[in-house]
Amino acid sequence: MLGSILTNAILSSNAVTHAIGSVLYKNADKILLGVGISAVCSGTVSAILTTTKIGDIREDHRRCLAEAKEAPEDIKKKEIFKVYRDTAIDTIKSYGPCILLTGIGIACIMGSHYILSSRYAALSVAYAALDQSFGEYRDRVRNVVGKEKEYDIYNGAEEIEIGEIDEKGKVKTRKEKVYNGSHNPYSFIFDESNPNWQKDAELNEIFLEQRQEWLNRRLDKSGVVTLAEVLYELNIFENKKDIPSYAFDMVWVKDNPDGDGYIDFGHRACMDFMSHREPSVWLNFNCDGLLRKIRKEKLPIAATANPEPAIA
Repeated sequence: MLGSILTNAILSSNAVTHAIGSVLYKNADKILLGVGISAVCSGTVSAILTTTKIGDIREDHRRCLAEAKEAPEDIKKKEIFKVYRDTAIDTIKSYGPCILLTGIGIACIMGSHYILSSRYAALSVAYAALDQSFGEYRDRVRNVVGKEKEYDIYNGAEEIEIGEIDEKGKVKTRKEKVYNGSHNPYSFIFDESNPNWQKDAELNEIFLEQRQEWLNRRLDKSGVVTLAEVLYELNIFENKKDIPSYAFDMVWVKDNPDGDGYIDFGHRACMDFMSHREPSVWLNFNCDGLLRKIRKEKLPIAATANPEPAIA
């Protein structure tokens, strides 16, 4: 009976220890950051308080130094050295806790940064593998069903019936294809909410073609262009703060053997838009991938390349 109770107690304590360890591991970066900030602040406050009391050490130093200078010549230098040595030791002892607290705080903050960087690197690798796998899957689907059909599936195309009244007053219905590509992180709608959008589909096509050509010239010149730059140039987002954070790490890189080597908005795949029947279109950008992954592969990126858009 006693053995059974002890066994259950040990198992329970192990379960509690494991649960606590899991919580600590999950929140290790936050804990270290909090401890680090607290330690640095405490060290600063301690240094301020110590400085207000350092006057006593200075007074003792002046008094002892004056006495040492009055000592006989044969031991005068030795006594002066002792005064400076004792003063230095007293000063270090006074500021020791401040230095220790600040050092611990900096170490904790650096540890938190290391943990976050490691987790982000692992997440980037997983995302890059998923993105590559999904891209290959899209290519296989495109080869089977065709480019236009794959585009419709990818962007959630649906046919809806729209009622219209003709010149004779009769109601007629027609089918129109609408897209819902909000699930795709590389898809962004170009519609009436954009200040560059026009009711004339042909004008929208001209605008997108000109922007695409201009951004490809920038890619040739700088060597790298981020998705955030493209979104801002197209006024998909008016403010930099509204641009998704991942867009600053998704790029096109010149001479990238694993990429297309050019920027494509993907608007040409929409037949309704290209035939000028529909003025709005979902833009599907052909990003090369994550900037940090491409850099690790040591591709030739121009020194002037800027991973963030130059937004005023």
